[in-house]
Amino acid sequence: KENLKLLSFDHYPLLANGTFGGAYFKNLDIIRRAGLRHGIKTSMYPQSMGIINAYRRPDSSELRYSAYTALAYGIKNLVWFTYNTPVRQPVERFMNAIIDSMGKKTDLYIPFQKLNAALKQVGKTIGKLDAVDVYHSDTLDGTAGLIIPGHFFWKPVEKDKRVIITHFRNPQTKQSFVMVVNKSLKSSESISFMIDKKVKKLHAVSALDGQQHRVSYKPGKIFTATLLPGEGKLYAIGGNPD
Repeated sequence: KENLKLLSFDHYPLLANGTFGGAYFKNLDIIRRAGLRHGIKTSMYPQSMGIINAYRRPDSSELRYSAYTALAYGIKNLVWFTYNTPVRQPVERFMNAIIDSMGKKTDLYIPFQKLNAALKQVGKTIGKLDAVDVYHSDTLDGTAGLIIPGHFFWKPVEKDKRVIITHFRNPQTKQSFVMVVNKSLKSSESISFMIDKKVKKLHAVSALDGQQHRVSYKPGKIFTATLLPGEGKLYAIGGNPD
């Protein structure tokens, strides 16, 4: 532990049969808790490739989903597997990644470039935060033990919307933040939340410039966020929700 700089792992949940690996979020939660317990930053290898008969090749929404679900669990360092397509592998047969086996950009390059630019801006803030609570609105994908508790200060209004809600805290300033992630891989969603009146103001952390911008919010009223498939948004909280 004394010499450990990053706690890192890989997990590839996008399976060739079209399903989603059931241990993905449980593994993320194990790493999150271990990182917090020992004061070590966490790293992850998100899936950006397919292997014939094992993993499917992600589309742009699945790239976005992999990135923001990792951030929602406090991952500080994303090391995509793979950026370049591996060649001459003795067993696995790889599909094209972001760069193909000839060194050319694939159809994933532009979406990845845009995603990476957004992550760089949000990362200016999230890199300083601890993911102290992470909850799901549904029990799919192995998340039965991670459901939003009744006392939590930020809850979705609609029962049919699948969302991750993370309570972040800055360990130095003690300020709270919330990230919401749209778990749909197919559709953009406008998701409404009921937020405790203790939250007096909200500022969105921009994925364009990394700055905090005031959003329209009234304490005790419903707040709505619109998210692309797999997208996450980070909000700075004015007031103490605890």
